[in-house]
Amino acid sequence: MSWGTELWDQFDNLEKHTQWGIEFVEKYTKFVKERSEIEVSYAKQIRRIAAGLDSLKCP
Repeated sequence: MSWGTELWDQFDNLEKHTQWGIEFVEKYTKFVKERSEIEVSYAKQIRRIAAGLDSLKCP
């Protein structure tokens, strides 16, 4: 596929498709950042709870 013979009249469609891809990646990036923040917070809370279990060891 070449620009000169097959895509010469498809600039608008290519631009829309590319813009959609950019928006998708931006939304996905935001999602991953938010999820990682939640997981870091969760891990800290689990560590805090686990540290409190040291005193509950069986004899």
